Amino acid sequence: MAIRNWYYLLIIISVGLLTLLGSWWLYLVFNLAYKLEGLNHPSLEGNLINMVKWEGTTFVVLLLILSILLVYVYILDHRKTKALQEFFASLTHELKTPLASMKLQTQVISEFIENSELHQDKKDKVQLYAKRLIDDSLKLEDQLDNHLQLSRVERKANLNLRPIEFTSFIEKEKKRYPHLPEIVLLGDNKDFDIMADDFALETIIRNLFENSLTHNHDLKKITLTLKKGSFFSIHYNDHGPEFKGDSKNLGELFYKFNSPSGSGIGLYLIKKLMLQMNGQLEIKTSPHVEFCLSFRPAP
Repeated sequence: MAIRNWYYLLIIISVGLLTLLGSWWLYLVFNLAYKLEGLNHPSLEGNLINMVKWEGTTFVVLLLILSILLVYVYILDHRKTKALQEFFASLTHELKTPLASMKLQTQVISEFIENSELHQDKKDKVQLYAKRLIDDSLKLEDQLDNHLQLSRVERKANLNLRPIEFTSFIEKEKKRYPHLPEIVLLGDNKDFDIMADDFALETIIRNLFENSLTHNHDLKKITLTLKKGSFFSIHYNDHGPEFKGDSKNLGELFYKFNSPSGSGIGLYLIKKLMLQMNGQLEIKTSPHVEFCLSFRPAP
C-alpha cells in the first residue's frame, strides 16, 4: 500500500509540474507573439501570429483536460480501494461467527464421543478427526484475523492502547498452540505492563508463533528476553536457521522467501502495528532470526 500511495503522489506531482510548465510555455508564446506583432515585418503578415496563439492555447487546454482526467481516475480508484477494504473487512467479520460456532460444535461432539459407549478404537479415530477439524478451524480463524487486521491497518483505524501485563498475555496465547515447545522467559524484570492494543498485540504474538512453526522445522525452544529501559524491549528468538534472503524485504507486504506456505502478511502486520502503537520492530537475521519488539511502558 505504501508503494501505491507513492504512485498516487507521483501522479499528482507530475500533473502539477505539467500544468505549471504548460502555463509558463503559453506565457512565453504569447509574449513572443506580442513582440513579433511589434516588429511589423512583411513575413509576419497574415494569420501566423494568431496561429501561434491558438496552438499554444489548445495545447494548454488539452493538458488541463488530461490533468483533470488523471485526478478523476485517481479519485475513482481511491473510492474503489476503500470500498473493497470495507467489503473484505465486513466479509471477514461475518465469516468469523459461523467459524467460531463450527469450532464449538466440534468440541461438543468430541466430548460427547469421549463419554459414549463406542469402542475405544472408534473413539480414537473420531477424536483424531475432531482434533484436526479444531486445529484447521484455529488456523482459518487466525488467517481471518490477519486479513481483518490488515484491512484496519490500511484504513488507518485507531487502536485502543491500554496497560497490558505482558507475561500473562504470553501465557494465555500459548494455550492456543499446544504444538509449541517450551517458552523460556529471561530478564531481571518479568512482570511489567506495556501500552498496547489487545487485538493488535494478539495478532503480533500469534504471527510470531506461526512464523516459528512454519519456518523452523527443528523448533525445540522459544526464548523471550525482556529488557527494561526507556522502552520495554522483548527479544523473540526461536533458535531457527539463519535467514538467507534479503533482510530488507522482511516485513514487506506479501513477501515470502522460498516458502510456498503462508500469506506473506504476518511480518508486515507486526511492523505496522508496532508503529501504530508508537513502538518499533527490529529484525536480526544472523546467527538466528530474532525479532526485537520495543513497546512504550505503561504510566
